Amino acid sequence: MQDNESVFTTFLRVMAIIVLVCAMVSAGVMIWYGWGYKLKEDIDAGKVVLIEQSSGQTVVGARQAIVTPPAFQQDPAPLAEEQAITEANTDKASKEQVPVGQEEFCFKPSIAIVVSNVGLSKEAVDDALQLPKIVSLGIMPYSSDVGELVSNATSKGFEVLLNLPMQPPNYPMNDPGPYALLSNLSIAENIQRMESVLNKSGQVIGVYSPEEETFTNTASNIAPVMAELKKRNLIFVYSGGVNDDLLRKANQEIVGKTMIVNVRLDAEVDAAKIKENFKKLEGIARAHGYAIGLMHAYPLTIQLLNQWLADSDKSDVVLVPLSKLLKVQEYAEQKTLKSEEKAEQPAAPAPESGAKIAVATAPAGKQ
Repeated sequence: MQDNESVFTTFLRVMAIIVLVCAMVSAGVMIWYGWGYKLKEDIDAGKVVLIEQSSGQTVVGARQAIVTPPAFQQDPAPLAEEQAITEANTDKASKEQVPVGQEEFCFKPSIAIVVSNVGLSKEAVDDALQLPKIVSLGIMPYSSDVGELVSNATSKGFEVLLNLPMQPPNYPMNDPGPYALLSNLSIAENIQRMESVLNKSGQVIGVYSPEEETFTNTASNIAPVMAELKKRNLIFVYSGGVNDDLLRKANQEIVGKTMIVNVRLDAEVDAAKIKENFKKLEGIARAHGYAIGLMHAYPLTIQLLNQWLADSDKSDVVLVPLSKLLKVQEYAEQKTLKSEEKAEQPAAPAPESGAKIAVATAPAGKQ
């Protein structure tokens, strides 16, 4: 009888151990399954990165896609102004990292070049299309087959502007043509003329003014045109060199996309003068962070441009497309505005004589 009780007791103990082991295994499986399911969700959501120790590669996602790790980690949420500067500097400069708080010291002085009045002759068109694609082409609206010319240029990678004819100094003796903006026309009539120019192609990034004109002498003439261009998200390049301050003020008021030419590179078609103007353009870019040069598709200017570009590899100045330079300009203008606003803030009043001054002690561990 005792033997039977001993066997029965042993059986119960074995069964209890088996049940306990099964319970522990089940709990472990459930915990493991739950952890694995959560890990899968985190991987799919990009919250978790698994690294394979043997290869040093990063395994991401449910399909085990292999991604080669970058050389360095970049801030996943860079400031907008840093991003604008980084995007603006192509080739050499676009690959450089801009540390937070040191933007002004970490991007190269930038230059954009506009080749104006392309389309008046086939030779000039052919020469312009052989230029580096990073320059911008300015096409005359009176050229034959403007739409085809713009399409051809953009397909090759150029950014294109259209010349916007304006009233010349000796008007009406000098007739600027049916598209010209005139001081004696209404705002609506001038806008309509500009629309006639813009309707020639929908692939342009903006318009540029003639080098010699009087239409921009008064803000009441040009400001409505600039406002209309802003609505269309188009750039206006002023190449006159006479009304720079007036144009800047009008652009600030409408927060437009006006850019002002700093140097007309071949105003004098002389090799020594053109080389000197390239150096002048570089100096302006170094002083202000950016600059715009205007040139024509003259054989001599093109030859000297190619020489300048060949030497630019040794320079701290980088050539960028016009649209990228606009971002650099907007960043610089915003920074200047912030500095001016800070300078205008009244200084804190000095403490009265005999008044006690509380000195705050920095928390331990903080500088």
